[in-house]
Amino acid sequence: MSKVWVVNYSGHNIHKAEKYGEIEVLTRDKVNVFQSDRMIYNLVTKMKGIEKDDYILISGTPILNVFVIIIALTMCKKINYLLYNAKDSDYSVRTVIAADIIKIIKEVKNGIRE
Repeated sequence: MSKVWVVNYSGHNIHKAEKYGEIEVLTRDKVNVFQSDRMIYNLVTKMKGIEKDDYILISGTPILNVFVIIIALTMCKKINYLLYNAKDSDYSVRTVIAADIIKIIKEVKNGIRE
């Protein structure tokens, strides 16, 4: 069964994300974002079981989301993430593949794509 990795849980109702998998909370409430080494270590330790078919529920402070995405892409080369769509009152799924990002970067750097 897939897992839904919740970046930061602060009490919001996330039950609609359960249809994507078992909920795994990475952080709760306030996180000291100024101790980045400790924060990254704690995230990697908690995420060591992440799989390419899991989902990341974007939530909380932006820097936490940045680190979780970097860790997940490094470990799995592909991530699915959930964004809450207030209009539909549900989550939308998006997927990012590390190789696609690398390809776009190379194309932009080489002037192939603007």
